[in-house]
Amino acid sequence: MEYRIKIEDSSLRLGTRMDIETTTFRAVDFQKKQQWELPVGVYRAKDIVRETSALLEAVCSQLGDSAAAESLLRNLQSSLGVSGREAVLPLALIASEDETKLPFLDQAQKIGNTLSNWAREYYLEKSAWLMYGEKALLQLVHRSQCDNHRWTPEVVSILMGPKGSPEIMQLFNEYLHQLILLRDALMPFENWEEVPIMIVEGDQAKGLRFIEPARNRFLTELLVKQMPHKEVVRFAQSFLSPELSMIGYGFQYRLGMVLPAAIGKPITAQKAYFAGIPLIYCRMRRPGGLTPLSSIMLRGITTQLPAVG
Repeated sequence: MEYRIKIEDSSLRLGTRMDIETTTFRAVDFQKKQQWELPVGVYRAKDIVRETSALLEAVCSQLGDSAAAESLLRNLQSSLGVSGREAVLPLALIASEDETKLPFLDQAQKIGNTLSNWAREYYLEKSAWLMYGEKALLQLVHRSQCDNHRWTPEVVSILMGPKGSPEIMQLFNEYLHQLILLRDALMPFENWEEVPIMIVEGDQAKGLRFIEPARNRFLTELLVKQMPHKEVVRFAQSFLSPELSMIGYGFQYRLGMVLPAAIGKPITAQKAYFAGIPLIYCRMRRPGGLTPLSSIMLRGITTQLPAVG
């Protein structure tokens, strides 16, 4: 299907839409491999939440207490919040003193709330139990480093109580950390629910932990400095295509293109964007090579360029 992008009173044809839904990923056989991993493949945000549900379901199975899930899910919601004792990214306080942080505050709230709702949805569906079975969840382990995420008093009582164990604590810590990483990695994108995320061979055992160095840099800029556009692009690029080194206004990668969200919008919106409004993502592929993105001033699209020559 032809795709056209509107620019003020005119439009520009830019190839045909791509159907990323045809790209699938394999399921992990926990019966053979008891360590949690994020399988190689292409995901969207909701797919990753579904895959991490295995960690939460394993925690509840190994505790022998399905009622614990409510406290664990509330802890996740608090960790993904922007204020409060358990909030990993306390943007509410920071934004109250610096209005340039407000776009990121709104973005973090929106993404965090949605991820929390999806996490609850997948737990209630018992998606991992249906896919892998109870035996696999009872055997599931993950060696998780301490990431200093705070637990609510209720979760402390559960995980450090008579039914808890260091192994169960590590499973829950990894569950929190993977979804916190996902929330932060999606913050640069206006249409974050649609972004295709590729997990490549070698990264699956650590899930989204490959983004940690870039995330640390991004959060430092966000919390203590003025966030330049270049750093927003750098972080987005580190998430979707870490092999790229040049930083511009956006970038192409194997599953698409990322462009400034303000492109194609009114001038007032463009000014707001350069103050820190997130990026927009689009899918594009050009057979035979890539065009330098700094010279392409278009808004985000979902398209495939026609073959040249």
